[in-house]
Amino acid sequence: MPYESCFEDEIIPKLMSKWKALEILVLGSSLEMEEILAETAIHCKNLVAFAVISGYIEERHASAIVNLLPNIKRLSLRHAHMARENLVMILKGCKELEYLDVSFCEGFDEGDGEILKLASHISSFKDKGSSLDNYYCEDDCSSFRYDGFFDGYWSE
Repeated sequence: MPYESCFEDEIIPKLMSKWKALEILVLGSSLEMEEILAETAIHCKNLVAFAVISGYIEERHASAIVNLLPNIKRLSLRHAHMARENLVMILKGCKELEYLDVSFCEGFDEGDGEILKLASHISSFKDKGSSLDNYYCEDDCSSFRYDGFFDGYWSE
């Protein structure tokens, strides 16, 4: 598929109906995320892991994750710009999470008491380096780190 057409807004949602066995979905941005997740919820019943690389997770995106992927097991929103209340919505709505990586996010503080309490049932919760403001990244911000996200699904 030509490079340009891979980024057409309508390409990925149209492909979802053909990916019925899809277990892991990693998006390069949060653009068209609601439409993609709506199609995923319909066609991809085996989905257990979802990630957005350095996205802007607004209320509508958090709501789409909660309403369309309520039983997701693994979620990575590493390096996202996400308001605290949107993370709280995800933590309250996605009760089956076993892995959640919100490291190096901007919009909430690492070690926030309420967030840690809401995440206490998640066996692997990562919020290292997240801050309300003054975004600082001590690792390679430009890359998507696996850090256990694919454990049990993909071996390197």
